[in-house]
Amino acid sequence: MARSCLQFLPILSLIFFTLLESQSYARTLQGSRQVYIVLVSCELNSTRSAYLYLLNKVLEDIKPEHALIYSYRAAACGFAAKLTQKEAKKLQGVDGVLEVIRSITYHLDDGMSSAAFIDGPV
Repeated sequence: MARSCLQFLPILSLIFFTLLESQSYARTLQGSRQVYIVLVSCELNSTRSAYLYLLNKVLEDIKPEHALIYSYRAAACGFAAKLTQKEAKKLQGVDGVLEVIRSITYHLDDGMSSAAFIDGPV
């Protein structure tokens, strides 16, 4: 009986590593989405439903509702969405879209820790 179990060990190992690799691939796909700022012509209908319609044209594997993060109305017309690089390039070619810019988050780093700043000399 032990010998018959050992016969299946290579097959079970292959299945296990295949499943493990597919989960890793799925995480990689999810991780490749980044936040992009999409500026559109203010002449377009600048509503949430209009932005969802634009996103629906380019999104490949998620619903537009899950990709849309924020819509801008005060200083500019547009929205922020989680897109892949390929989807961002496709969106750039859609009528009414002026620019698609990858969002970058900046962090202030003064070279000092907060403890050194608080306890430092006056």
